[in-house]
Amino acid sequence: MNPQKRQRPQVRTAGAGENHRGLDATRAFYAAAADKQVVIPITPVKCTAKRLPPYGHDVEQAVAAGKSPNVFLFATPDAWDRARNRTRGTALVLPPGDEPEAYRWPCVPSGVFVCAPGASRDLAFRLARAVVSGGTQLAFAVFGDGEALIVRTAAHAAELERAA
Repeated sequence: MNPQKRQRPQVRTAGAGENHRGLDATRAFYAAAADKQVVIPITPVKCTAKRLPPYGHDVEQAVAAGKSPNVFLFATPDAWDRARNRTRGTALVLPPGDEPEAYRWPCVPSGVFVCAPGASRDLAFRLARAVVSGGTQLAFAVFGDGEALIVRTAAHAAELERAA
Protein backbone atom coordinates (compact mmCIF):
# COMPACT_ATOMS: atom_id res chain seq x y z
CA MET A 1 0.00 0.00 0.00
CA ASN A 2 1.23 3.46 -0.90
CA PRO A 3 1.82 5.38 2.35
CA GLN A 4 0.84 8.63 0.61
CA LYS A 5 -2.62 7.34 -0.23
CA ARG A 6 -5.15 7.02 2.57
CA GLN A 7 -7.72 4.32 2.29
CA ARG A 8 -11.21 4.76 3.60
CA PRO A 9 -12.26 2.33 6.30
CA GLN A 10 -14.84 -0.27 5.37
CA VAL A 11 -18.32 0.83 6.38
CA ARG A 12 -21.02 -1.74 6.93
CA THR A 13 -24.50 -0.58 6.08
CA ALA A 14 -27.64 -1.98 7.60
CA GLY A 15 -29.31 -4.78 5.72
CA ALA A 16 -33.02 -5.48 5.45
CA GLY A 17 -34.62 -5.81 8.85
CA GLU A 18 -31.60 -4.42 10.70
CA ASN A 19 -31.67 -1.25 12.72
CA HIS A 20 -28.36 0.57 12.22
CA ARG A 21 -28.56 3.69 14.44
CA GLY A 22 -32.25 4.01 13.72
CA LEU A 23 -31.75 3.82 9.94
CA ASP A 24 -34.89 1.75 9.40
CA ALA A 25 -36.93 4.03 11.64
CA THR A 26 -35.67 7.12 9.80
CA ARG A 27 -36.48 5.60 6.41
CA ALA A 28 -39.96 4.66 7.61
CA PHE A 29 -40.45 8.18 8.95
CA TYR A 30 -39.46 9.73 5.59
CA ALA A 31 -41.69 7.31 3.68
CA ALA A 32 -44.69 8.06 5.89
CA ALA A 33 -44.05 11.80 5.65
CA ALA A 34 -43.59 11.88 1.88
CA ASP A 35 -47.30 11.99 1.09
CA LYS A 36 -48.14 14.39 3.94
CA GLN A 37 -45.62 17.18 3.42
CA VAL A 38 -46.41 20.84 2.95
CA VAL A 39 -43.98 23.42 1.53
CA ILE A 40 -44.23 26.85 3.16
CA PRO A 41 -42.22 29.83 1.86
CA ILE A 42 -41.84 32.50 4.55
CA THR A 43 -40.33 35.90 5.12
CA PRO A 44 -37.82 35.47 7.95
CA VAL A 45 -38.64 37.11 11.26
CA LYS A 46 -36.10 39.27 13.06
CA CYS A 47 -34.30 37.33 15.76
CA THR A 48 -33.46 39.22 18.95
CA ALA A 49 -32.20 36.22 20.95
CA LYS A 50 -28.52 36.23 21.76
CA ARG A 51 -27.83 32.68 22.93
CA LEU A 52 -27.30 29.66 20.72
CA PRO A 53 -29.25 26.47 21.33
CA PRO A 54 -27.46 23.48 22.87
CA TYR A 55 -24.69 22.27 20.50
CA GLY A 56 -25.16 25.41 18.38
CA HIS A 57 -21.54 26.46 18.89
CA ASP A 58 -20.34 23.09 17.50
CA VAL A 59 -22.53 23.52 14.41
CA GLU A 60 -21.27 27.07 13.84
CA GLN A 61 -17.66 25.85 14.11
CA ALA A 62 -18.29 23.06 11.59
CA VAL A 63 -19.82 25.52 9.10
CA ALA A 64 -16.99 28.04 9.69
CA ALA A 65 -14.47 25.25 8.97
CA GLY A 66 -16.00 24.85 5.51
CA LYS A 67 -17.94 21.70 6.27
CA SER A 68 -21.48 21.11 5.10
CA PRO A 69 -22.90 19.24 8.09
CA ASN A 70 -26.04 17.14 7.93
CA VAL A 71 -27.72 18.79 10.94
CA PHE A 72 -30.58 17.24 12.88
CA LEU A 73 -32.51 19.40 15.35
CA PHE A 74 -34.15 17.26 18.02
CA ALA A 75 -37.30 18.46 19.80
CA THR A 76 -38.27 15.25 21.55
CA PRO A 77 -38.30 14.04 25.16
CA ASP A 78 -35.12 12.03 24.39
CA ALA A 79 -33.47 14.89 22.46
CA TRP A 80 -30.35 14.94 24.64
CA ASP A 81 -29.64 11.24 24.06
CA ARG A 82 -30.25 11.54 20.32
CA ALA A 83 -27.93 14.54 20.05
CA ARG A 84 -25.15 12.81 22.02
CA ASN A 85 -25.31 9.87 19.59
CA ARG A 86 -24.58 12.08 16.57
CA THR A 87 -21.21 13.28 15.31
CA ARG A 88 -20.07 16.54 16.89
CA GLY A 89 -21.30 19.54 14.91
CA THR A 90 -24.32 17.76 13.43
CA ALA A 91 -26.96 18.07 16.14
CA LEU A 92 -29.03 20.78 17.78
CA VAL A 93 -31.49 20.49 20.67
CA LEU A 94 -34.61 22.39 21.60
CA PRO A 95 -34.76 21.58 25.32
CA PRO A 96 -38.19 20.38 26.44
CA GLY A 97 -40.31 23.31 27.60
CA ASP A 98 -38.21 25.96 25.78
CA GLU A 99 -39.59 28.15 23.01
CA PRO A 100 -37.91 28.10 19.56
CA GLU A 101 -37.79 31.90 19.51
CA ALA A 102 -35.62 31.92 22.67
CA TYR A 103 -32.54 30.97 20.63
CA ARG A 104 -30.37 32.36 17.84
CA TRP A 105 -30.25 29.39 15.48
CA PRO A 106 -27.01 28.91 13.51
CA CYS A 107 -27.00 29.34 9.73
CA VAL A 108 -26.60 25.93 8.07
CA PRO A 109 -26.24 26.30 4.27
CA SER A 110 -27.22 22.67 3.61
CA GLY A 111 -30.48 22.89 5.58
CA VAL A 112 -31.71 21.39 8.84
CA PHE A 113 -33.82 18.30 9.52
CA VAL A 114 -36.19 19.00 12.43
CA CYS A 115 -37.06 15.77 14.22
CA ALA A 116 -40.13 16.43 16.38
CA PRO A 117 -42.35 13.33 16.40
CA GLY A 118 -45.37 13.83 18.58
CA ALA A 119 -45.07 17.64 18.43
CA SER A 120 -47.91 19.85 17.23
CA ARG A 121 -47.93 21.46 13.79
CA ASP A 122 -47.67 24.87 15.48
CA LEU A 123 -44.48 23.96 17.37
CA ALA A 124 -42.92 22.30 14.30
CA PHE A 125 -43.70 25.37 12.15
CA ARG A 126 -42.40 27.83 14.77
CA LEU A 127 -39.22 25.79 15.15
CA ALA A 128 -38.64 25.51 11.39
CA ARG A 129 -39.41 29.24 10.95
CA ALA A 130 -36.91 30.15 13.69
CA VAL A 131 -34.22 28.00 12.01
CA VAL A 132 -34.87 29.58 8.60
CA SER A 133 -34.93 33.05 10.16
CA GLY A 134 -31.39 32.33 11.42
CA GLY A 135 -30.15 32.20 7.82
CA THR A 136 -30.67 28.55 6.93
CA GLN A 137 -32.44 28.36 3.56
CA LEU A 138 -34.44 25.20 4.24
CA ALA A 139 -35.85 23.34 7.23
CA PHE A 140 -37.55 19.98 6.78
CA ALA A 141 -39.68 19.20 9.84
CA VAL A 142 -41.23 15.85 10.65
CA PHE A 143 -43.76 16.03 13.48
CA GLY A 144 -46.98 14.60 14.83
CA ASP A 145 -47.80 11.22 13.38
CA GLY A 146 -45.42 11.28 10.40
CA GLU A 147 -46.58 14.63 9.01
CA ALA A 148 -43.95 16.84 7.41
CA LEU A 149 -43.49 20.40 6.33
CA ILE A 150 -40.74 22.20 4.49
CA VAL A 151 -40.06 25.80 5.43
CA ARG A 152 -37.82 27.92 3.25
CA THR A 153 -37.31 31.62 2.71
CA ALA A 154 -39.56 33.19 0.11
CA ALA A 155 -36.41 34.29 -1.77
CA HIS A 156 -35.13 30.69 -1.88
CA ALA A 157 -38.52 29.41 -3.07
CA ALA A 158 -38.58 32.03 -5.86
CA GLU A 159 -35.03 31.10 -6.85
CA LEU A 160 -36.03 27.43 -7.12
CA GLU A 161 -39.08 28.34 -9.23
CA ARG A 162 -36.91 30.38 -11.63
CA ALA A 163 -34.47 27.48 -11.97
CA ALA A 164 -37.24 25.00 -12.76
